[in-house]
Amino acid sequence: MDQQEKDRLKQLMEQYLQGAEHPEADARFEAWFREVKPENSLQLSREEVQQATDRVRGRLQAATAPALKRISRKRLYAISAAAAVLVMVGLSAFWNNNPMYNVLHPIKETIVYTRAGESKLLRMPDGSRIHLNENSILTYTNRFTTGHSREIALQGEAFFEVTKDADHPFIVRAGNAAVTVLGTSFNVSENKGDTAVMVAVKEGLIALQGVRTARLLLSAGKAALVPREGPLIEYTHANVDNFLSWMDGDLHFESTPLKEVVLELQQIYHANIRLENASLEDIHLTLQYKHAPLPAVLDVICNSLELQHVNVNGTIILQPLQP
Repeated sequence: MDQQEKDRLKQLMEQYLQGAEHPEADARFEAWFREVKPENSLQLSREEVQQATDRVRGRLQAATAPALKRISRKRLYAISAAAAVLVMVGLSAFWNNNPMYNVLHPIKETIVYTRAGESKLLRMPDGSRIHLNENSILTYTNRFTTGHSREIALQGEAFFEVTKDADHPFIVRAGNAAVTVLGTSFNVSENKGDTAVMVAVKEGLIALQGVRTARLLLSAGKAALVPREGPLIEYTHANVDNFLSWMDGDLHFESTPLKEVVLELQQIYHANIRLENASLEDIHLTLQYKHAPLPAVLDVICNSLELQHVNVNGTIILQPLQP
């Protein structure tokens, strides 16, 4: 049943409920109802029939000025069964805005978390796969596959492989950022130190939105930072695969400006790293490492660029090598 037929059916139901003033609508509605296949209908008790009819009448009464007339038992069963068919063919959204729906179908949360040194692979009801990094929390509700969108809340870091569904966008909320996709793979990392969120797109296209920022479209191979305050920052030279190093251990920089190297290292190792002065930002670095701890990576960078790293109150500072 396409949308045009659904709209036509709802109009017929409205006219049918209004009674004698619409004899032609009655005939058309009853003709449609006779065409409904038995396997598409529901077996309802008398109480369920009355409840379904009350919901239909309440919806239509709110949308139309004329008062609804008392309907016959024959019409009662026809309308309520038709309402059941509407639900069966996917008009559940028609009821979702009804407060009674929320009472009968309360929201239930599923929370998945990982401890230090632990990661998890989640297979979602829609077929999407989520790789949850250590010290992370992921939350979704029982309406994940029944609402207008597939929404997830993330604290920490995860890599998403999203099943395509143009009618139900996949939305990830992390910190003050919201990532909207139809089908793609991307990494989201929330830096708890300054509440910034880094998003890196491996495949496809996403829409990235901050709390008070313009929406930014990111394609494959691009990354962007959503700071706590200020505009989104796009990084065109970022190596997206580096943001996945927590899964495969690979770290690779190819003639990358040092300011972007530092940014990536902060997100990958969840550490506070700074350059001592702006003159270091545009120094380019080529580096490849596998399964390396942060101190080893910093040592290689410093040896290659004649720098040194010092720790000041928990912040790692890269500075020119002191004589």
